[in-house]
Amino acid sequence: MGETLRRLGRMQGLLQVMAAAYLVPMLLAASLVAGGAPGFRELQAEAEARVILAWPIATIAGFLGEGRLLPAIALTFAWNFGVAACLASTAVGVLFPLPPLLGLVRGFLIGVVFAGRLPLFSLQGLVMGGTFLLEIGAYVLAGAIGMRIGLALLPRRGQAPLRRERLAEALVDLRRLLPVVALLLLLGAIWENTGIFLLVRSP
Repeated sequence: MGETLRRLGRMQGLLQVMAAAYLVPMLLAASLVAGGAPGFRELQAEAEARVILAWPIATIAGFLGEGRLLPAIALTFAWNFGVAACLASTAVGVLFPLPPLLGLVRGFLIGVVFAGRLPLFSLQGLVMGGTFLLEIGAYVLAGAIGMRIGLALLPRRGQAPLRRERLAEALVDLRRLLPVVALLLLLGAIWENTGIFLLVRSP
């Protein structure tokens, strides 16, 4: 645990960049929708319709509608970890600027879709708020790991360690921290799907 925290501390700057990349456009988009900016209500309706029909969300909703909670959790975790975290957050980090750029796009879309849709002091707000903290936290960490690898691949400057030494250290970070990403996303999948499952069946 101590070693994991030490490595997280060394990546503090990258984590802050990724957190800002998600949160700033998210808050901006939510403000524009809430403020009635021209075209944003229409954009919200269109984005929401597309999200509901997109794979794997439609399949997960089908599982929950059939009362199949475990397959819904498994598919949510597999997609979020395998595709959204490992491929679209960490692997793209070899091209250093991509993780925060993708975070900007994701954050903006999340802000548009959920603006005004979730009362904070409600069970639905609690379910989605917990999901947000776990999943966005995981994507922030996954993106920071990817940026760490991308920085290690840049040409050597000044007295910096050799590229192979920097890359070896970045890969140790990957090995140490990727399980944290997986744990956050597993907890997020359980929290989200169980919450929705119970909300749908509550009187």
